Amino acid sequence: MHVSTGVLYDNASLLNKDFPNTAKFTGKLLTTEGKEIPFNSEHIGKIQAEELAIKIGLAKTTTSNDTGAVDEVVEYNISADFFSLPSVVEFENPRFIDLLPEGIKFEELKNSNIPVDVEVIENYNDSNRQAVIFKLKEKVEPTKQAYPKITFKARITAEATPSSVDTFKKNENRVYFVTDKESIDDKTFIQLNSKGEVDEYDVNGNGDKTERLVGARSNTIVTVPTHIRSEKLIKKDTDTVWNKTLQLMDYEENFKYRLRTVNNTNETFRHFVIYDKLPVKGDIHGFANIVTGPVVAPDGFKVYYNTGSDLPDNPAEGVNADGWVENVDDYSKVTALKIVMVNPEVIEPGEDINFDVPMKSPSYEESGELNGKISSNTYYVNRDAADLANFGYRIRLKTNCLSTSLFEKNGKIAVQKSQVLRWNCIVNLNRIKSLLQSS
Repeated sequence: MHVSTGVLYDNASLLNKDFPNTAKFTGKLLTTEGKEIPFNSEHIGKIQAEELAIKIGLAKTTTSNDTGAVDEVVEYNISADFFSLPSVVEFENPRFIDLLPEGIKFEELKNSNIPVDVEVIENYNDSNRQAVIFKLKEKVEPTKQAYPKITFKARITAEATPSSVDTFKKNENRVYFVTDKESIDDKTFIQLNSKGEVDEYDVNGNGDKTERLVGARSNTIVTVPTHIRSEKLIKKDTDTVWNKTLQLMDYEENFKYRLRTVNNTNETFRHFVIYDKLPVKGDIHGFANIVTGPVVAPDGFKVYYNTGSDLPDNPAEGVNADGWVENVDDYSKVTALKIVMVNPEVIEPGEDINFDVPMKSPSYEESGELNGKISSNTYYVNRDAADLANFGYRIRLKTNCLSTSLFEKNGKIAVQKSQVLRWNCIVNLNRIKSLLQSS
């Protein structure tokens, strides 16, 4: 006779520990003569607890992706296998977190064979990817939800990365299965037919971006035109996500600008210069935001600061003006920034680079002078070593100009970033100036 019993414990200290096991047998034997002979036997042995491998399967497929052109609607499938889960396992807040490729946006849930709530988060954990979170509304039970399947649609935008330059695998669509209660990684859970995915976006929120979680990926074909673009984003110090949308800030609130360039071309850029003249109160601007510290730049770039009060608006003249230094004692006096890529640094096809500028909104003025005033800021980029005056004349790019305005709210002055302005910089500087003034 063989009997196998067990209890699921979440306690590693029980492993390799001896548990005594006593078996007793009593009864009577009947001889051929009909005589009963009693017996009483006892055996003492030991058993050890064994680790139970909890298995979960997860797969991701791109099912409809014909050409990869702008505005094409792509379909993705998420398929899970919970059949091998022990019935005693309970998940707290189970969810699938799907990270779409940059420039591909969620459209709608097509179908799901399990009840889910859908949440969409832009620029998830500063990844430049949109996250689509499918929250399971019912308890995961192998007998009822053994094979969940979710199909959804997403649209390719002009800001997606062309597959021809996708050297950094930005078009890989990642999905993870995450819960709050259980630690679902490759140490405690075995993923069927897969080794899992590295949690490089920290989807489980524990700060470890090297561990492997239950995850899967699929690729997306993108054939949008190649392009290089520069944009400006904004984020309060109390926020976790960079924004291009309307932001409300109190006076003297700390925030950051991000100057971002994305190289979605087949060209390797070996020359790169940024000129950013900050708004000056009393110029065409209603107020000036304040630099609070050094610019955070990647390796291979030098940042220069200027505190002059009469710097030119023309970027070709501004980068050659006097007064540029690498260090300043008082960052609040900085009026302009110049960032230069240093040889042999290059910007590779598919690469993006970021420069973060720490800022602070102005102080409240009792006179109410700042009420309703507007201050606009933009920056210029030169990537043409053969034409050092070319700041956006011949290279097609999109620049986001963040405008901020002050208004009175509940007796206090607040700062509000107005609608982001976009334009193609195949225009002359006078046209850009007129756009700024009209904003």
